[in-house]
Amino acid sequence: IYYACDGSYLQESGTVTVSKLAKPSLSVSGTNITWSAVSGANGYEVRVGNGSYVMQTNTLKALSNQEGRYKVYVRAKGNGSTVLTSDAATFEYTTKNVTLSDISVVGPTASWTADAYKTSVKLNGGSYTQTTQTSYTVTEEGTHTFKVKAEGGWEASSNTYYYASSAIEKSATISVLKLSAPVLTTNNKGVTWAAVANATTYAVKVDGGSFKTQTDRNVTFSATTGTHTVYVKAVGSSSGAYQDSNAATFTYETKQTALTFLTTASTMTTWIAEGLKVQYSTDGTNFTDALYSGYTATQNGQVSFRAVGGYDASAKTFYNGNSAVQKKSFTLPGLCIGNNFEGGTSGWAKEVFNGNTNAWDTTTATEVKSVADAYGAGSAIKFKSYLNSMAYRFGYHFGNLPATYKSLSFDVKISDNSAASTSIRFQDIDGGGTYVDYNLSHLSLTPGVWYHATIYFEDDNLVINMGGTEYKPSQAINSPLVGRTKFYEKIKALDHMYITVKGNTSSGSQTFTYIDNFQFSTNAASTSATRITGKEYGFHDGTVGNNYTASGWKAYKYGAGGFEENPNVLKIESGAKALSLYCGGTTSKVTYNVGGSALGTFNHFAIDVGTEAASVSYSIELITESGSSIYVAGGAEFRATLANTSGASDMNTIVCNFASVKIKSIVITASESSGNGHFYIDNIVFTNLS
Repeated sequence: IYYACDGSYLQESGTVTVSKLAKPSLSVSGTNITWSAVSGANGYEVRVGNGSYVMQTNTLKALSNQEGRYKVYVRAKGNGSTVLTSDAATFEYTTKNVTLSDISVVGPTASWTADAYKTSVKLNGGSYTQTTQTSYTVTEEGTHTFKVKAEGGWEASSNTYYYASSAIEKSATISVLKLSAPVLTTNNKGVTWAAVANATTYAVKVDGGSFKTQTDRNVTFSATTGTHTVYVKAVGSSSGAYQDSNAATFTYETKQTALTFLTTASTMTTWIAEGLKVQYSTDGTNFTDALYSGYTATQNGQVSFRAVGGYDASAKTFYNGNSAVQKKSFTLPGLCIGNNFEGGTSGWAKEVFNGNTNAWDTTTATEVKSVADAYGAGSAIKFKSYLNSMAYRFGYHFGNLPATYKSLSFDVKISDNSAASTSIRFQDIDGGGTYVDYNLSHLSLTPGVWYHATIYFEDDNLVINMGGTEYKPSQAINSPLVGRTKFYEKIKALDHMYITVKGNTSSGSQTFTYIDNFQFSTNAASTSATRITGKEYGFHDGTVGNNYTASGWKAYKYGAGGFEENPNVLKIESGAKALSLYCGGTTSKVTYNVGGSALGTFNHFAIDVGTEAASVSYSIELITESGSSIYVAGGAEFRATLANTSGASDMNTIVCNFASVKIKSIVITASESSGNGHFYIDNIVFTNLS
């Protein structure tokens, strides 16, 4: 509007353009609300909440680091005339302070709570790794350092600003314990193991199956034929305090139990078996373990056999079940008299010949004993007599024999054949003095060695005495005793048997005869004596006196420097002619073949030992070719003692069976504390029993 000089209006028309600025576009960058510059703006007015607008020229507004809810207004400022200020752009957000709790550890698992823009974890000396989880489980056994870090920042999805002046970091120690693996053993039913400390259950699988949890600590052997492997893990608690153990394994084989007979005769049978052992029964109910892969009948009748299942630990083999019972019938061709002599010594008469009356008198000077020194299993019978130019005999009455019997077989061992004459006599107890003798000198026996012999009743080594006249069987064919028939057909009249030992020297030392497996038979052939023991050592031919130094034998006495060689402690005892090791008040030992070659392969050992002092203790050790020890008596750290202290006059027989192995040497050690004692040794026998 214009005015004239006179104050009147002067009107003139025209056009004026007025514009309005655009609203800023707000966003967040880092810790600021930012916007792009608005064209034509003279600045920006910023207001927070209900506050006043504040003029600024830059294009950002810092986010608040105080917790709360915020609304920000921003408008572009015009020139006040033709450019108008923009409408306000708004932006709402929330500020939160970053928080991180302490770390809680239970077993191998750590947990925490955090309110943060970013949470990261690291184990031991590793790098931080971002995570959205609030727990972490360590799987590796051991002690570990675990850290959690919480950081601030802008979270666009929730328009939240997490504020922290610096990152918050917490740490904790996590210990991971792993259970011990079970130690697997076996019994006759299956695989078993002892409880594992802190285990709650056990995970078990067999062969290619899957693991199954169980609380029992055993797995039954599989009945399926073949090779099987058992896997067992100890399982920790659900809290994870202990990790599961590694799997322990055990592999074994299952075989079906079976019994196959190889040979069967009227008196015996042999077999091969798949099984833990074979048993036999003479009554069909009560079974006895067979010691070998064969059976010799001791009575007529039917015998039941079975292979018994179970677990053979040495072979890692499980034999499933028992085999079907098989029955065999036996008819003895002969009469067994005290076969194996397990029944004891009853029934034997003991007599000495009286030269004054020319008759046999009962005597108590001799002995008939049942001893363990048998060839193989069971017991033998031992006859004790003396080498004093006297004759001793031991009688057994068995009744008339059937006329079909043609031979007698037996196992025999003598202690001295140079100074004694041993014979077997058959006599008719009511026959007026008729008898048949067989002198064991025909067998050429070696003292201390078991032999098996068979005597045929037509053998001309038999001597038949009738009415004071002696005949051989071939000469007696026309005699009144025999007539014109075979002698064995008439021997049934001779119903009494004697073992007769006559000393041939004036010495009063003892001599022994051992008999086992004595049996009459219908077999009709004589055999020379067959040696059935492998290697033996006797001392009857040694020279009585000190310093026994036969090849291979060495004696030692314990001194200040340990065992020192001393032959004076070893001698041949004058009475029984046994080896005597003096150990009074000290420890002595005798060795054989130390440093030599193997003596042979054996599985059976027998020795006679004795002492006169109850204070004597001893050990007997066999050294194998590989250097391992088999203790027959005593042990590496202890010694055995003898209850029988009759000295060398009544020695004890010790027998030891073991798995077949090459034996290289013998070590016998004896100790005594009171100052007077001997340890006597005789009749050392090695055998490899089949």
